[in-house]
Amino acid sequence: MSDSELAEFVTAILIEVDPLRLYFADLDNRDEYASEATRIAAQLNRCESAEDCQRLAWEIFREAFSADGAGPLDRYSEVGQRLWGLASSRNAR
Repeated sequence: MSDSELAEFVTAILIEVDPLRLYFADLDNRDEYASEATRIAAQLNRCESAEDCQRLAWEIFREAFSADGAGPLDRYSEVGQRLWGLASSRNAR
């Protein structure tokens, strides 16, 4: 899987979970999380658990949107679980 394909999968996860409620299907603003997805994808191979993935996503969102804007760590639990599923399946190949 190429880096751009991985970023697309991460983007899809972020849109589905939509931790900041930024995605609006009627506006088709799929690029809303593109920057964060690219950054997460670039660092995903460092994660060793769903919790690592959760923290990675949260830290990137804190940098992008501020601590208040990103919200609490637990908001990223589902993101972490899904990212870990993606990372695990990628590493199994």
